[in-house]
Order: sequence, then structure tokens, then C-alpha cells
Amino acid sequence: MDTVTEIIQTQVIQAGIKWIMGLLTPVGAFVKAAMAIIDVVKFFIQRAAQIMELIKAFTDSFAAIASGKVGAVAKSKN
Repeated sequence: MDTVTEIIQTQVIQAGIKWIMGLLTPVGAFVKAAMAIIDVVKFFIQRAAQIMELIKAFTDSFAAIASGKVGAVAKSKN
């Protein structure tokens, strides 16, 4: 539980610092946009395996439907 609390506090502090930095400079909008882009890239890198599994599930479902195996898709729980 202490680890979770520490992670949450760190994230809140980082978010606060980012927000304050955005207010202090006239290029704050650029800084915020750059940080948002970095956050999005980090998200995709961290979740790459899950995203690939999702894409594979979609393509497998489409392939099954295209080949007429609609029952297999209806029974799929993934």
C-alpha cells in the first residue's frame, strides 16, 4: 500500500510541476504540447504488447467472419 501511495504522490507532484511550468513561461503552450506528445508516446510504448494483442484479436475476428465462421466469433470470449 505504501508503494501505491508513493506512486500516486509522485504522479500528482509531477502533474503539478508540469502545470506550474506551463504558467511561468510564454512558451508554456509549447511545453505542455511537447509533454503531452511524450506522454502519448510513452503510453503506446508501455502498452505495445496489449495493443498488438487487440489488433490481432480484431484481425482474427474479421478473418473468421470473412471465411464464414461466424459461430466461432460469437463464441469467442477474448
